[in-house]
Amino acid sequence: MKFNRNFSFVMAFMATLMTGGYSSTGVAAPLNIASKPLFLGETAPPLLMLVLGRNHKLYYEAYNDASDLNNDGILDVGYKPSIDYYGYFNSYACYDYSSSNGRFVPKSVKSEAERAAGIKTCNSGGGGSAEYQGAWSGDFLNYVTTARIDALRKVFYGGYRSTDTATETVLERTHIPQDAHAWAKEYRSPAIDGYYINEVTPLALPATDTGHLFGNVSESDTAAPLLKVLTNVTYRPWEWASIEGPVVGDKCVAGVDGSRKNCVSSADGDTTWELASDSLFENLTLNYYDVEDHRNSPENAAQFDSMVNKYERNKYKIDPKNVSLDRIQGGLGNRDHYLSVVKGTLTIPESRDYIFSVNGDDAVEFLIEKGGNVAHRISWYGGHSTCDSDDCRSDHTYDSVEKKDKIYLLKGDYQIEFRHHEFQGGDSFSLYQGLSTQGSALQEYEVRSEVCKSAGLLEDNCKVYSDGSGSTSYKPTGLLHDYGENDSILFGLLTGSYASNLDGGVLRKVVSSFKDEVNSSDGTFATKNGIVGTIDKLKTVGFSSTGYKYSCGWKVTGPISNGECEMWGNPIAEMMYETVRYFKGKKSATPEFKINASGTSDAALGLPNPDWNDPYDETVEGGQPYCANPYMMVVSDINPSYDSDKLPGSAFSTFSGDVTGLNVSALANTITDNEPDVKGLHYIGQSGVGGTAVSDNAPSAKQVNSLSTIRGLAPEEPTKMGSYYSAAVSYYGWLNDLFPNKGAESKPTRINTFAVALASPLPRITIPFGDNESITLVPFAKSPGGNVSGQNVSGKKGDFQPTNTIVDFYVESISATEGSFRINFEDVEQGADHDMDAIARYSYKLSADKSEVTIKVDSLYAAGSIDQHMGYVISGTDGKDGIYLVVRDISGGAPLYYLDTPAGVDPGDDRGTDKLTLNSTRTFKPGKNTTAATLLKDPLYYAAKWGGFTDKNDNNVPDLEDEWDAQNNATKADSPDGVPDNYFLVTNALALKDQLSSAFDVITDKEASSSTVTVNSGELNTDSLLFQATFNAQDWTGDVVAYPISTGSVGTPAWNLSSLINAQVGGALGFDINRNVITYNGTNGVSFRWPSNPDSTNSTELSAAQVNALRGGVTDDPNAYGNAVLNYIRGDQSEEGASSDLSLRARKSVLGDIANSDPLFVDQPGFFYPDNWPGSAPEDSVPYSSFRTALKNRQPVLYFGANDGMFHAINAYENDPAATPAVTGEGKELLAYVPSMLYGRLGDLANTNYTHQSYVDGPSTYGDVFFSGDSRWHTALVGTLRGGGQGLFALDITDPKGVSGLGYPTFSEASAGELVLWEFSDADDADLGYTFGKPVIVRLQNGKWGAVFSNGYNNTANDGNVSATGNAVLYIVDVETGALIRKLDTGVGMVDDPLTTGRPNGLAAPAVVDLDGDYVADAVYAGDLFGNMWKFDISGSSTATWKVVTGADTNPKPLFVSKDANGNRLPITSAPAVGSHPDSSVGAGDVLVYFGTGKYFENTDNDPTGQNTQSFFSIWDKGSTAGVWDTGSANADRSNLLQQSILAEASVGEYNYRLVSEETIRWRPDYEADGVTVKEDADGNPLNAHTGWFIDLLNTQDGNTNNFGERVIYEPIIRNDRIIFTTLIPSMDVCAAGGSGWLMEMSAISGGRLPDSPFDVNNDGNFDENDLVDYGDEGNEESGGWQKEGGGIPTKPAISDDPTSCEDGQCSEKKFIGTSTGVIETVTESSAAAAQGRQSWREVN
Repeated sequence: MKFNRNFSFVMAFMATLMTGGYSSTGVAAPLNIASKPLFLGETAPPLLMLVLGRNHKLYYEAYNDASDLNNDGILDVGYKPSIDYYGYFNSYACYDYSSSNGRFVPKSVKSEAERAAGIKTCNSGGGGSAEYQGAWSGDFLNYVTTARIDALRKVFYGGYRSTDTATETVLERTHIPQDAHAWAKEYRSPAIDGYYINEVTPLALPATDTGHLFGNVSESDTAAPLLKVLTNVTYRPWEWASIEGPVVGDKCVAGVDGSRKNCVSSADGDTTWELASDSLFENLTLNYYDVEDHRNSPENAAQFDSMVNKYERNKYKIDPKNVSLDRIQGGLGNRDHYLSVVKGTLTIPESRDYIFSVNGDDAVEFLIEKGGNVAHRISWYGGHSTCDSDDCRSDHTYDSVEKKDKIYLLKGDYQIEFRHHEFQGGDSFSLYQGLSTQGSALQEYEVRSEVCKSAGLLEDNCKVYSDGSGSTSYKPTGLLHDYGENDSILFGLLTGSYASNLDGGVLRKVVSSFKDEVNSSDGTFATKNGIVGTIDKLKTVGFSSTGYKYSCGWKVTGPISNGECEMWGNPIAEMMYETVRYFKGKKSATPEFKINASGTSDAALGLPNPDWNDPYDETVEGGQPYCANPYMMVVSDINPSYDSDKLPGSAFSTFSGDVTGLNVSALANTITDNEPDVKGLHYIGQSGVGGTAVSDNAPSAKQVNSLSTIRGLAPEEPTKMGSYYSAAVSYYGWLNDLFPNKGAESKPTRINTFAVALASPLPRITIPFGDNESITLVPFAKSPGGNVSGQNVSGKKGDFQPTNTIVDFYVESISATEGSFRINFEDVEQGADHDMDAIARYSYKLSADKSEVTIKVDSLYAAGSIDQHMGYVISGTDGKDGIYLVVRDISGGAPLYYLDTPAGVDPGDDRGTDKLTLNSTRTFKPGKNTTAATLLKDPLYYAAKWGGFTDKNDNNVPDLEDEWDAQNNATKADSPDGVPDNYFLVTNALALKDQLSSAFDVITDKEASSSTVTVNSGELNTDSLLFQATFNAQDWTGDVVAYPISTGSVGTPAWNLSSLINAQVGGALGFDINRNVITYNGTNGVSFRWPSNPDSTNSTELSAAQVNALRGGVTDDPNAYGNAVLNYIRGDQSEEGASSDLSLRARKSVLGDIANSDPLFVDQPGFFYPDNWPGSAPEDSVPYSSFRTALKNRQPVLYFGANDGMFHAINAYENDPAATPAVTGEGKELLAYVPSMLYGRLGDLANTNYTHQSYVDGPSTYGDVFFSGDSRWHTALVGTLRGGGQGLFALDITDPKGVSGLGYPTFSEASAGELVLWEFSDADDADLGYTFGKPVIVRLQNGKWGAVFSNGYNNTANDGNVSATGNAVLYIVDVETGALIRKLDTGVGMVDDPLTTGRPNGLAAPAVVDLDGDYVADAVYAGDLFGNMWKFDISGSSTATWKVVTGADTNPKPLFVSKDANGNRLPITSAPAVGSHPDSSVGAGDVLVYFGTGKYFENTDNDPTGQNTQSFFSIWDKGSTAGVWDTGSANADRSNLLQQSILAEASVGEYNYRLVSEETIRWRPDYEADGVTVKEDADGNPLNAHTGWFIDLLNTQDGNTNNFGERVIYEPIIRNDRIIFTTLIPSMDVCAAGGSGWLMEMSAISGGRLPDSPFDVNNDGNFDENDLVDYGDEGNEESGGWQKEGGGIPTKPAISDDPTSCEDGQCSEKKFIGTSTGVIETVTESSAAAAQGRQSWREVN
């Protein structure tokens, strides 16, 4: 049987899934409408184990002057006022120091305008700044005092509180031992530093030739955390903080080899000595000459001149030759009888007296020439050793030319020559400069900060707490508060231990609520020893504040053992293994990782060691369901260490463990096989195991065959056995479902890993060239000889040589083409005194054409008894990459070490017999040498990538880029950056908060849900986009994401609105100038802005009632408050948070949640209206085709409502820069509209105690209509509020950007009066309820264009406009004016409630039908809450004839009453679909009406138990006034309808399928069989014709009677002979994403299964017998239903044809289905026209 006729009809496109709340001023409304999406229910929060590395690097400074903090590509050396430094102080506050309380106290905070201008100064200093209360800038204090662990503590929980009461909070900097962990900062002058120190501190500018130093240290275990300030000193920071211990005390060292002396001078005029500054010299060149036959040192100037004249010749030159120097310092150190000559230019910056001192072993002299003559000669002749004291240096300053110690030099350049003769013994030379002291002083401050002090002085992270009796407290908070106090995430903590520093980690807190760590009444921390208590108690241990060394002493013959040097060791992979064990339900720690409860540093510090629990044991308090997603977040230094042995399957041990299936070697091999950059030549400490192992204790180039067999991370820690097994452990966690026998296969409970890698605090110098080339240099040193504490260091290959630790580094100068760095090395790897043992200067300079770089290393100083060889690891060269050890320490021996690279020797060459010297100069060129060794990415990079990817192709490896890298981690743009999206490299403390926040957001975002999806095209093409509206129930923010779908699958997002709109309204005034927001004041459309005179508004402004509503009853400056609330709605975030004046609710995004307002896509006009209408229609005056032509270039716009109080319009396309002209502005908001019905609740959005409400939460529709007022075509939009209110609104959206040039209103606030057409609310008619149904815009028979809509639900709500009857009502209003044209009342209301509870009735969304194809509406169909399907006749030209079709005018009757088999009425809450009857012999007006039953908007509707069986119906409307039943009997049962049934369900992989019966339908009381007309059944009874069909939503397989609450809440789709609809099965199981449901596809004619499978079951691209499903006893059959196991509740699908998929007569289409899980499911199906051969009958929207 074919469908032989077409007719046009207009229907509601989409019902809704969820609802928001309503406001009631009196008694509760009869319908208990939910205030938030029902399917959320109780959700299982994610479980997050924080895995925190605990080693000494946490106690280094946060701002080390070698980081690019502001991402401008330039190292930020020194304090930069333009940067906001993160720490315990408010960057925009000024502080005074209270010496009596030992703390800094905030005195003033900058205004918003001052913050926007970047003003941080506190004093009216030299830069002309203003004066503020408080002398210390908080920003400067953050820069000077913050340690890395301080930044961590602040990010996590606001900081370490040394004082924590209800009325006072004081934060305290961490303990810093008096070793290389201590640091110092420097200020010299405005010219050098770029700011005035007297504007940010109470200090005066330094005196000439001096500076101020700021040092951080704690002088004992119990001493206060000190900031020491040295004023007016000539010392540099390294001469105070980077000397042999103790450091940052009262002693300083002038120069690299000066003696220790008091930092503070006793009086003005004292002289301190340091090496003459490199800033004084240019083009210094050193050469050495052999003077073997002239052994005695010169005794006077004449002898020295004679020697130089004789030997300064090429034939006497010895290596190294033509050495470039920065300063005058050198010596060969390994030979006697030579001459050293340094020549160059002395540049004097200002005219004044200068003092120079010559030093050397043996004779030295310094010559300054002017005009070719020697103007000054300073000398020390004869044989002697070097000076070691300042007194000695003062003896060698005499200028024999001018006969005085001080020499006066004019500003300018001088040629100089420095000469040195070595006789025998020790040898070296240097030139010192004397500097005069200027009355220096040492001041001490305790680094504590009083925070959250009082209103007006609050920091950004202060939160208000209340005890319920009116007392409030402000407390600093962090991410644990943000995500833990509301149980958005449950947190646990596992850290490394002190007692077992090399093995595993210790569980410090089981995964549980963070609430128990905070007292909710005042925000103080509870005494519980949890996460906060643990991290607070971490500190450095083992360092003696009297002996200035660690208790483990020196370790030089091999690696440390477990328990030695407790501050070292970072076994991250083993800590991650312990975390996996915890999530797998192990009840105790790994035996090898256990530590004693007493007698350890852990116990002494009071660190917790709780009993283990099973986090998924629901039988105990706090146990979570199996679907609670587990995560581990690793926060660690970028270099794990000592984590290669205690892991199952390790290639380096026989450790077995107790985790089934975990073999780290096998997993690492898999990772290797899928990472093309792993195999090859790399720098690593060890590669291979056993007899094939290559291990040289150095980061040399080695062949790497697998990540499983390498350890010793390069370039910093080649001997510390750090491995890549962390990636293997994370991959195991990702691969293995913790509960394989629970839940859906598609939703496994797997551990996802996030890695927060704290970048190395050590220098990595990148030297930029052109063409994106660069050379990277990392300082590196080894100790190949010497002895200490009775231990000899062996330099033999194969023996252990300590890798030197870089303990300090300073950027002396840097520019685009050159730089100089001072590096201090400790001679062992850990413990010892952890201070400076050798100093080297590294400098580089690019050639003029930037084709090569010259790298110099100068050995400056050494102490101790261990030999040190220093150099670098270099990469990026043209074949010269590798390890270069190029200089020896200045005081040690010069053993021949196999890794040395003396002059002329490259890495890997025979090192020869030449000893290292004190200076090295080499030249390198950049290049891309594909055979050269490279540095591997760090282990945490791979751990993140392989422990948290999205497997889009289901092959269990991250082989597609967008599986692991879909966004830019720095900018959050939806574009790859080569970095895993769950890997956060923190290069400085500034980024730490943002990086960790991003990680937490990702974790909670994975719990978000979504609404329905919309496509921009009914056919897939290269421009096809799918739009998904989402919300995040954690913070009730929303998003709209645009996905390309040109290939038929959902691609990587093209853009997401939340980030775009935040950027659009960002900045100080973005909300004001970058946004068009309009509203309705009851009479006119107006801009949404605060009136100029709020006490006397005019017609173009908000109404007085609206102003009062926004004032919110505030009596203290109500206008300021009301204005702030209005701006808050517009997107102003300046008053958010406790630190602002008004403390409005903080938002991560200004876009509110989008729960039920499905996106509406509006492109250029595309209706098929005729140019000539029947009769004398007004539309004939302006042909519709001319309107389409005029608007053909209208760009697409997406419209939707959000629960932020606004209806939004945004650009609905992708940018296309290649187009002409270029297409830009993707996702930009064009307009926002605030309905007037919401004003009474707008202020709630800004309330810090906000709980979810609905605002603009309903569906919208649009249509092209003809306005009689201006006799023109327009495009009108009508929107609803759903649970947000009892009203609708209409907007003119004809020409948003004015492309037609015809004067239509554009989207601007100036056009508000024209854009807003009307509003209609229950104030206009009390029978209007909450507007759930989607309106329909149609041409009416009376010549008007109308909006047809239902009255919705709860019209009896006690809001001042209460319905007297609670009847279901249909409204028809003039779409141009909003005037009511006709109200059609069904007469069925509260008194007719089938449950007899007096509930109000309500009409669902209507379907409007044009029965005769003249483009004018004839009939309306709509169902109601009581199960009635109504038909309304609107076919007459007079509106007086419009009525309910059946029954008398005074007693209307429904077309049909939906009931179950027991006679229970079934609610209809979605719009029907209407199609023509398939039998050509029936009446012209006969149609089939399709609809499902069920509801899902009351709070009790998510309970699946005890529910009536709902059904789906197809009813034959015979066009008669009697309705379906010819008898007109209201008591007729379902016997006249053909019943189809759900016979069985079966699973194929992760999908479930349904078998539907295939009973034959009879539209007449007879049928033809073998040429005979049959009119009776087998028993002789007359046959009856079917008047439709139905199917109960109940699987009858095996006698089942449980319907599980299945229902239909979306309108169906008629498409190519099929009826398509989705069902909803609610669930109160927290693991069920609110429930599930089915996509049903059946014959629209009979309701039976289709003759061919519509589903590509085997996914082979064909639709054939291979797609039949085995239904057991029912056999292999075609399916009529599809379900993704664990896929959540499906919404109505968006459908697009795939024109590329038609092969052999088979075509396919794509169905895109939004789900309650937030996942978009894509279903490929046959477009059944080919399967059934019918195409004539279709639904036209």
